Amino acid sequence: MCWIAVIPGGMEVKEEYFRKAFSNNLDGAGHCYVRDGEIVTEKGFFKFEDWYESYNEVSKDIIRVVHFRASTGGKKDDENCHPFLVNRYIAFAHNGVFNEIQQSAEHSDTWHFNEEILKPFFNGGYKKIYSSGMQFMLKEAIGSGNKLVFLTIEGKAVIINAKAGFWRDGENVTEVEGKGIWFSNTMHTYQRYRQGGYCGGPYGQTKKTNSEITNGTFDWDDENIVDAEIIYDDIDLEAEGMEYTEWVKKSYAEYLNNVMSEDNVNSIFSEEEKEEEISLVEYLRSVEQDRLDAISD
Repeated sequence: MCWIAVIPGGMEVKEEYFRKAFSNNLDGAGHCYVRDGEIVTEKGFFKFEDWYESYNEVSKDIIRVVHFRASTGGKKDDENCHPFLVNRYIAFAHNGVFNEIQQSAEHSDTWHFNEEILKPFFNGGYKKIYSSGMQFMLKEAIGSGNKLVFLTIEGKAVIINAKAGFWRDGENVTEVEGKGIWFSNTMHTYQRYRQGGYCGGPYGQTKKTNSEITNGTFDWDDENIVDAEIIYDDIDLEAEGMEYTEWVKKSYAEYLNNVMSEDNVNSIFSEEEKEEEISLVEYLRSVEQDRLDAISD
């Protein structure tokens, strides 16, 4: 199953909750963060004390993504632990199982997902993860049983299927999505016995008012989502009154219009990626023009 926590700068999770989550996911721990303009991934910890010592060396003033693994395939080794680097600009962690992706004796479904899908898709870049169209297509592709967290070199976390997890702010589950620490599930609220089985459970005796946060607050700015520390997919097609294809064309075209200026395009995309992005936005614009022409006729 696995467990992910996205922890904004200035906030922290109590050690006991880390311990509980670790006890439920014993097949390798890791975390990632941005330091000195680079994404740092530290993983391959199979004892809680080893991981916790490494984690505590990271500044609590910056955003951190933590992952504890429960293996569903591949070896239980460093290479299959999360987070994974897609390239030097973006890393990710996964909670769930990709049933449509073939696993191997050596490597997990997530490892194959990175090597066969994400690396070619991002093609050395990362900015397209900020597009709501891209987020929606990823959400549709992975299905409701999977959650993804991406961390970019800008120190922004992008959560796919965020509503399948939980936000915590202070003593209670927050009423405001995008505010506080995000957990992919409730495995930090109950303890697994060494002999197997569980003490309590996500719907058992655990009090939902227990605090996972020891200090700090996080101000969510939904007016400027790309400048926020945590970005999450909140697309509601029914509320927007749109079909899937309409939404993707609209949101992706808007994104490309914002980033495709001559001033910044060369700094955002590799040459191959730039050609791909330019051809796609030209296609989307032509589709929109055809639609307008049809209406005017």
